[in-house]
Amino acid sequence: LASWLAEPSDVVARWRAEPAKVEVGQPIELVLLVEHPLDRAVRLPKEAPGLDDSWAVLEREEPRTRPEPSQAGRARTEVRFQVCSLEPGEREIPALELSCGSESVKCEALELAVAGVLGEGQDAARPPKGFREPLERKLGKDSGLRTQDSG
Repeated sequence: LASWLAEPSDVVARWRAEPAKVEVGQPIELVLLVEHPLDRAVRLPKEAPGLDDSWAVLEREEPRTRPEPSQAGRARTEVRFQVCSLEPGEREIPALELSCGSESVKCEALELAVAGVLGEGQDAARPPKGFREPLERKLGKDSGLRTQDSG
């Protein structure tokens, strides 16, 4: 009876992003984690998979596989990417198909929140921090203050 039921996979893959909420252009550490049997190799993508031109890939580390000390015969393989989104909004790191030995496994998509640089309701960039407003604008033109360009 139980032989026709699908057995759960002994390979698990998932994305992790740190931090999960960022602003446009802020670096995100994107980690692909794969938990698998120690005697099977995982084939990982060479590039940050599925990211279009609205993403910048800043760095990709070489994959690392380590035995799981708490689970005999198990290992964890991870690959880290440093990326940033060039667009605001709810963004998605796409789902990914991997192979581990002869088994195919799917890593589900990951949702990220990317805030824009402009505040809500703003349509122009905020003034740079640390600069003062010009005195003429602050006091008004009728203040009697003479500036170099007012003659």
